[in-house]
Amino acid sequence: MPAYVIYINGWPGVGKLTVARHLQKLIPGSQVLHNHELIDPVEKRYPRGSAKYQIKRAEYRQMRLRPIMEDAKLKDTVFIFTDSQTEHNECVGDYTDLGLGERGRRFYSVVLHCGMEENMRRLTMSGRGGSLNGKLTDGEVLKEYRSRGSILRFGDDDEVEIDVTDIEPEEASRRVYGFVERREREGRTEVDWDGPDYSI
Repeated sequence: MPAYVIYINGWPGVGKLTVARHLQKLIPGSQVLHNHELIDPVEKRYPRGSAKYQIKRAEYRQMRLRPIMEDAKLKDTVFIFTDSQTEHNECVGDYTDLGLGERGRRFYSVVLHCGMEENMRRLTMSGRGGSLNGKLTDGEVLKEYRSRGSILRFGDDDEVEIDVTDIEPEEASRRVYGFVERREREGRTEVDWDGPDYSI
């Protein structure tokens, strides 16, 4: 079977990319693809809110993800994604589709939590983003995001939630790695192959 994928989801500024990069060091040959690599190139040509933005964003995302499913040379490469989603949508579906079919990859979901005060501190740290890479740095926008609901959860046995408020990214990455390694040793059941059920 092909190597698994790890999908790290959480509010902007909680430290998803930092955790992903530390996790990459623990998994030889793994690759990180963070959500702004799929967003920023599109926004440079099609401003967010424009008529073609969502269409072009979907096309670009699918173009970048397709080789992970189809290229035999990438079969043994673990991919680590970052995202910030509160509900299942087309974007999330493109990631979960990597786990479907005969060549599907096992899909591990990681939800990172962070207290509001610490989240705000991290969001506004110098060098985080803004004009450099499109990352959110506006605390008021973060508050609005967090008031809308909670981060998406899949609710299956291949998901782990970690509160990163008071722990270093290295420790968070070790916890993720330990969880994934344990689940890999346990194997997966036939039920796991079906993926999450969004019919409700």
